[in-house]
Amino acid sequence: KGKYDGGYQATRTQRYRRMLELGLVSEQDSVNWSLPDDWKEKEYWDWDKRNMEVYAAMIDNMDQGIGRIIGALKETGQFDNTLICFFQDNGGCAEGYGRGGVGQPRAELPPLKPLAADYLQPDMQPRQTRDGFPVRTGKGAMAGPADTYIGYGRGWATVSNTPFREYKHWVHEGGISTPLIVHWPQVVKRRGELETTPGHLIDLMATAVDVSGATYPVTYHNDQKIKPMEGKSLLPAFLGKEVEREAIYWEHEGNRAVRVGDYKLVAKGAKGAWELYHIAQDRSEQQDLSQQQPERVKRMAAMWLAYAERANVLPLNPRRNQQKVNFNKKQKKFAFKAGDQSSRERAPYVAKRGLTVSARVDAEGDGAIIAQGGVAHGWALYLRDGKLHFVTTVNGQRHVVRSADAVRGEHVVSAVLSKDATVELRVDGKVVGSAAKIALLTEQPLDGLQVGCDLNGNVGDYAVPFRFQGKVAEVNVVVTP
Repeated sequence: KGKYDGGYQATRTQRYRRMLELGLVSEQDSVNWSLPDDWKEKEYWDWDKRNMEVYAAMIDNMDQGIGRIIGALKETGQFDNTLICFFQDNGGCAEGYGRGGVGQPRAELPPLKPLAADYLQPDMQPRQTRDGFPVRTGKGAMAGPADTYIGYGRGWATVSNTPFREYKHWVHEGGISTPLIVHWPQVVKRRGELETTPGHLIDLMATAVDVSGATYPVTYHNDQKIKPMEGKSLLPAFLGKEVEREAIYWEHEGNRAVRVGDYKLVAKGAKGAWELYHIAQDRSEQQDLSQQQPERVKRMAAMWLAYAERANVLPLNPRRNQQKVNFNKKQKKFAFKAGDQSSRERAPYVAKRGLTVSARVDAEGDGAIIAQGGVAHGWALYLRDGKLHFVTTVNGQRHVVRSADAVRGEHVVSAVLSKDATVELRVDGKVVGSAAKIALLTEQPLDGLQVGCDLNGNVGDYAVPFRFQGKVAEVNVVVTP
């Protein structure tokens, strides 16, 4: 508390000076430009200062956690021969989550029901705390307690990214340039040295393969070919040697970049124009050289396109460009037999619908009778520990109903999920389990449907493929719009 009282620019200048002292950047290759006034919070300054304080506290908490890992390695005698790589996945985040409107005060007592101990949080922004308080956002809602959810905004993100441009999402230096700290005393003898060789997240896989002596596979499942690694082992850089590579490539949400030596070609968005920077002389990306060096731009752009084609990067932003899926919404009744599979498009359309599933089985053990979907969204009828189960999974949260008694031998088993979200389990027409409230599917599952197993992500609390032990003679499914 109080560390950021000086404001955005004062903190940014302090950090810039520290970076100069450490030799991370120089005044010749970087610019500590001033933040525009409209990036600074004025009316709710104490609130935004708190946001940065809480962010710093989270970093401190993480650091303490890493310390406990280090302590455990030392206690078990593994510290000196463990390769530790610490890095960030991206630069500071300027997203405005929780920064709109005016925040409300915390309720005196929790107005909502507490969450179950096994509840998994499926939402980007939590709706409530585990003990029943609504999550608060907005200016004036002081960050820190579990019932607040507030990003630290563009101003502080710019401070975090001193002295670079842009933020998380983009592939300018502010989005991608983060430190990699390496520790491996038994092998890496360098101590406290700055290594300027650039690397990429994908290099960590190549490094792990290299230092472990493993062989990266060339095929998987039925001899299908695996694409070769794009990354390069960073072990030579750890040892003060050169990492041989043609270029480093980036693409995220249509933002693109390629770095060849000291030159970096970068663009914002799938349709953005290419910008060219000499990174060794311009880490802050202030002097676009694309107009002066069009041939270099053309050459590096061609390299990026070749990479994008071989690495399955194209098309850019496929979700935004994807065609509308034609789901099987008209068909209401379906008949399946053991081994049948149905694609997402042809499977029963179950979003916001009731569902009746009935199966004639000869049960010799556990397994999936029928399953549609995966770990995020789906439903399944299955036997586990001998008991009949029905599950709906919505946003990763499972809702399960099970029978009290085991099911063995020949039976007709069924589950009825009504539009009012009530469920009944039946064996030979007799109700063996029920629930007054269970979640309806909110969207059509991404994975398809299988009878007698679950081949994709597991819808229920079992391990795929969870093949049915016994026989599934037939399964009938009826959906109720």
